[in-house]
Amino acid sequence: MSPTDPQSSPPPAKRSLPDRPIVWEVLAFVLILIVLLVVGWAVLSAVGDVAFGPDAGEALRRGLPEGPKESWIYLGSFALFYLAVIVAAWLGMFAHAGRRGFALGLRPATWPWFVGGTIAVIAVSQLLDMLLLPFLRDVMAIGGDELQIVLLIRALTATLPLAIGAVFVLGVLAPIAEEFFFRGLLFGWLRGLMPFWITALITSALFGLAHGEIAHAIAAGILGLILAYIRERSGSLWPAIVAHVVNNLIAVMLVPLAI
Repeated sequence: MSPTDPQSSPPPAKRSLPDRPIVWEVLAFVLILIVLLVVGWAVLSAVGDVAFGPDAGEALRRGLPEGPKESWIYLGSFALFYLAVIVAAWLGMFAHAGRRGFALGLRPATWPWFVGGTIAVIAVSQLLDMLLLPFLRDVMAIGGDELQIVLLIRALTATLPLAIGAVFVLGVLAPIAEEFFFRGLLFGWLRGLMPFWITALITSALFGLAHGEIAHAIAAGILGLILAYIRERSGSLWPAIVAHVVNNLIAVMLVPLAI
């Protein structure tokens, strides 16, 4: 058989799955997150007591903030949680030391996924706002309640410094943390065990439940499916992060005008 004969060439190597988180890294994430939140909560309460008075820490355990002082405490608690998620997701990848970003999905992606993914997420998000939220808002109005997220964001944007902080925390930090966990750590781990659509349904359902209030839980679950598709097809977490950040920035600016 001649060297140029196609049959003499070795068979192509089987394509292997990219690095993915393992179950022990998911457990490490949970443990690290708990430690960070406990320590961070203590520090935040102490700083709040020093900066705003001995009773300021109580704002972390009450309902909606009643003034700028409580709003700063709330904003600080949100920032603490999202930073803890990001750090825990990164540190928890102990089995992928040196390749943490790759295992979380932080790989290069082509520009059409950034542009197309962002447009798709924004378009679906706005459509859901028009079709879903008004209906659910009317249902909630029967009991005399307003959407809590609207009231909360209004409180967190009551002053210009608060608004700047809210834009960064809710518009940038929050979507990065959510993508690190839902489409990074959790999606990557489950995707190594089961088909894409099952993984997408599980992570999207959990993503929706994490948003609590029913209107946003349903909308977030639908958007989670789109973000999971972008994550899978692009082979990268970056397009989902960019799309999520842009969508959140728009939402933070528009939600106070929703009612």
